Amino acid sequence: MGWQLLAIVSAIAAGLTAVFAKVGLADVPPHLGNAVRTLIVLALSIGILWWSGEHHKASALTPRACLVLALSGVATAVSWVAYFQALSMTAVTPVTAIDKASASAGQRVSA
Repeated sequence: MGWQLLAIVSAIAAGLTAVFAKVGLADVPPHLGNAVRTLIVLALSIGILWWSGEHHKASALTPRACLVLALSGVATAVSWVAYFQALSMTAVTPVTAIDKASASAGQRVSA
């Protein structure tokens, strides 16, 4: 599967994420909703890691890679907490419009 198709799948899934999150937050506090979502992401990520066999490549995790991935995890957590809080306060469209503006901040970053 090429990167273009994966990018399209990502965009569709991200759009569905916003809609499902908004509906799911109807009677649920935003931090609880975010925690449930995070547990599902964790479970699926670990399952995919084992299914793909990439868990055998753990030696590729250098101290620098661990640090940068940890920072990415912290940024993701902050983003998700703010995102769910914002979704609980208003409609999906304005929140996602601002959230998707972040895509331009990371343009053409390479390791």
